[in-house]
Amino acid sequence: MERIKSHPIITVLIIEGLIALVLGAFGFRITYNPELENSWDAIEAVGTWVCGICGLIIPFAVLWVQKRIEDSERKTGESNAATIEEVMRLLEMQSKSESTSTKEKITDQQVYNIIRIHMFITTEDIAKELGVEVSEIAENLKTLYSERKIWNLNGFGNIRNGVEGCKWKPR
Repeated sequence: MERIKSHPIITVLIIEGLIALVLGAFGFRITYNPELENSWDAIEAVGTWVCGICGLIIPFAVLWVQKRIEDSERKTGESNAATIEEVMRLLEMQSKSESTSTKEKITDQQVYNIIRIHMFITTEDIAKELGVEVSEIAENLKTLYSERKIWNLNGFGNIRNGVEGCKWKPR
């Protein structure tokens, strides 16, 4: 039922079908006879009714569309806020790792988070963001690749030869 409500074309077709059934029940028939005289008063009456009904339906349709747009904007705002929080957390982690003299081991989750934020990123750019050498994150990338969390956009053959120069994308 929810699927039918979300498709405006199906909804319009259902409403038109119901209107045709109701009009048929009241005796209206679709006929064509060129010898009949057109009743302009009847045509005007039908046009007036259609305008009146549309005048009632349009404001509700506008409110419904506006609500859908606001919901979409709200969801986008929440997503952006979460992304900004993640970036700030990563920047904070990066500044902490740069400030300490002892290097901590880079985790798979840290590498994965950077790939998710950037969507498309090279191995060298990941290393630069983490402030480490490419060799220090090579195992992390291979692990994430084998766990099918990330895609190598350069193909499988390149990862056998090393991760240098590879482009990564989250799945």
